[in-house]
Amino acid sequence: MFENPLTLVSTLVEAACAWLMCFGLMGLFRWVASRESFTVLYFSDASYWTYLVHLPLVIAGQLVVVGMPVHYHFKFLIVCAGVTLIVLATYQFAVRYTIIGRTLNGPRTRRQQLPAAQPVGQG
Repeated sequence: MFENPLTLVSTLVEAACAWLMCFGLMGLFRWVASRESFTVLYFSDASYWTYLVHLPLVIAGQLVVVGMPVHYHFKFLIVCAGVTLIVLATYQFAVRYTIIGRTLNGPRTRRQQLPAAQPVGQG
C-alpha cells in the first residue's frame, strides 16, 4: 500500500490537515459568533422549518425553470433565491408565532416596538 515513503507522509499530512481545519474552523466560528445576534437567532429558528419544507419547493421550482432559455447557473440561482424567500416568508407569517412554531422551536414572544419619538418641547 505504501511502497513510496512519501505516500505515507503525504497521507499523514492530509489527515492532520483535515482534522486541524475542522478544529480551527470551529474555533474561528466560536470567536466570530460569540456575541448574540438577532439575525443568527432568526435563521437558526427558521432552519428546521426550512429543512422540513424545502424539498417539494425545490422540485416545484425546478419544474418552473426547466423550460427557460437561460443558462443553468442562472436557473440554479432563481430556484435557490425563490425557495429561500418563500420558506422565510411562510416561516415569518404562518409559522413563527403559531402552534407550529411553538412545536418546532418552543414559545416565542414578539419583540416590543419602541414608542415613536416626539418632537422636543411636546410631551
